[in-house]
Amino acid sequence: MKTNIRFTALFLLSAGFLFMSGGCSKSPEDAREALGAMNIQYTEEAFLDRVENNDLPAVELFITAGMNPEVRDGSPLQKAAGHGHIEIVRLLLDHSADVNAKATTNRTALMAASRGGHTEIVGLLLDQNADVNVEESTGDTALIYASREGYEAIVRLLVEKGADVNAKGLRGTALKMASSEGHTEIVRLLLESAVAVNVRNDAGNTALIDASSGGNAEIVRLLLDRGADVSIKNNVGNTPLIDGSRGGHVGVVRLLLNHDQDVEIKNNAGDTALMDASRGGHVKVVELLKAAGATE
Repeated sequence: MKTNIRFTALFLLSAGFLFMSGGCSKSPEDAREALGAMNIQYTEEAFLDRVENNDLPAVELFITAGMNPEVRDGSPLQKAAGHGHIEIVRLLLDHSADVNAKATTNRTALMAASRGGHTEIVGLLLDQNADVNVEESTGDTALIYASREGYEAIVRLLVEKGADVNAKGLRGTALKMASSEGHTEIVRLLLESAVAVNVRNDAGNTALIDASSGGNAEIVRLLLDRGADVSIKNNVGNTPLIDGSRGGHVGVVRLLLNHDQDVEIKNNAGDTALMDASRGGHVKVVELLKAAGATE
């Protein structure tokens, strides 16, 4: 009995292999038969599952059997790109999958690959004229995703292909996202372009406010060198100095105090940088603020 089971399993697996290696004619009917022998149904759901699981032989059989590579608004290409399955991406593109197909959220394969950090796939899609400036329903772009996740090589590729460095997504621009997440080299790269440094997101936060709040002194320095506004307030009235002081970030506070500003400025709750630093027990920051003239 065990011998028969082993033989049957080998037969099912070999059906697909023989098809792919030329063991039988490559007609749609033969491809569907080979899929059946592998216990794979010829459905869109099964096709997408094989794409997601990087089953290249099965995906090739689906394509030969007549499956549309753009089913469900280009989901196969987006899935393959997002999961880093480059050979399947190549296969789908070779069979005329639309490189700029959009999902219901307007997401493209380039966005998926950029968000996933798949540099080689991003390069391949760009070579196929992928649109670098498509915006998802949130306003986010491939560049914003790559900047947020810290994929410097992808950011460089996208910028070189003309990505809009000032596109504004759900939480802000690429520069703001890189500053917020502490990706210093990406901030440096973006600042080499015509990027606007004082763009606010819906909460009123800028790249400098986020970098100050996060305590990243090097990013703060880079932004200040490009003219970032040290006195800008977010929606609750916090400035870079207030946020940096609240966090006890000595290096950030020292940098900010080297630029002219009102150290007594209050947020919407009536709190100053000195109040927040004192409340948090940040002794060194309190000393710096008092030395700069803060009294309350």
